[in-house]
Amino acid sequence: MKPLTSYTCKLTDRQAAGLQSWLQAHHYQFREVPYAQFAAEKEKTNLVFYQSGKLVVQGKGTQEFIEFVLEPEILKEARLGYDTVLNPELLLPPLGVDENAPD
Repeated sequence: MKPLTSYTCKLTDRQAAGLQSWLQAHHYQFREVPYAQFAAEKEKTNLVFYQSGKLVVQGKGTQEFIEFVLEPEILKEARLGYDTVLNPELLLPPLGVDENAPD
């Protein structure tokens, strides 16, 4: 399985403030990005938090950042790798249109 190189999620204002503080404390380089409240990068990871509340994490360090920083420090919950636990409908076989048609 290929490592994750792009991830998107919504953050509350409180979570965004916590993330921004964490990034500053860990010496991420901040830069200007249109429509972003903040954007930062370090080594293999690039983050942009948009005014819409959407966070985009990209780069070769994405999966590691999510597992060791974003989920435990900011979101306070594990999501990555738990897709079928959090959303069991993903395990159900897809229904075709004709399978729901009346006889």
